[in-house]
Amino acid sequence: MKEIGFTYEEDPLTGKSKFFKNDIEVEFLTTLTRDYSSVYNVPEMGIHAECLKYMDIAAANTIPVVFTNGNLILVPNPAAYVIQKAMINSERSEGKTQKDIVAVRGIVLAMLEENKYVQDFVRIYQHLGKKQKRRV
Repeated sequence: MKEIGFTYEEDPLTGKSKFFKNDIEVEFLTTLTRDYSSVYNVPEMGIHAECLKYMDIAAANTIPVVFTNGNLILVPNPAAYVIQKAMINSERSEGKTQKDIVAVRGIVLAMLEENKYVQDFVRIYQHLGKKQKRRV
């Protein structure tokens, strides 16, 4: 990412890695580990990913994004992102809670307006357990 002009930063409090370029911010997320560590070291990539609950939902429901240069990355399906954010929202700090609500609201409105990913939302939600559905 540095080679294509992104600036690397490491959060001094958490140690997680972030890349910035213009209005783009890229963070790496992974599912919470058994030791409940907040950051997971990925030595092959030279980064530290933030560990969050329920990331397995986002990881199991991805969509490919192909850049004009042919590079491909997998990102969470917007429906999976909304569900994961809804599930962790009550555990986040006040600032992050409000930021997540604004982001999720925008994504949900776009999903409804474009009638895209709505069926994915229903499918993912239906596969959740009872406790997970209550959290959503």
